[in-house]
Amino acid sequence: MAFSRLFQLLASVISFYTMVCFVRILLTWIPSAQYSKFGRILASICDPYLNLFRGLRFLRVGMFDLSPAVALCLLIAPHPFWEILRRRTHSRWADFWQPCCILCGRSSHPFWDF
Repeated sequence: MAFSRLFQLLASVISFYTMVCFVRILLTWIPSAQYSKFGRILASICDPYLNLFRGLRFLRVGMFDLSPAVALCLLIAPHPFWEILRRRTHSRWADFWQPCCILCGRSSHPFWDF
């Protein structure tokens, strides 16, 4: 159960950070918004991660910089993996507690039933 919640929390944090990075990338197209207080806060949160990819030369094709797209793809790609892990750990705990609950005369255990 704890691992299931941990994977769920991790997936939520990654999804939220992906959305924040996407908004940051959109703000780079609007110069006045990029230098606003909101834009600077987003830059302080997202730029350390996005700068890891900006230095890769093969991600620049002419005047197009594909590094933000690659950075977002790498944030999105593990999400299905975390979801699979969350479901598997949930089912393992359910398989463990169900016989115990039947022996105790309870129909379900309150902690593994979301």
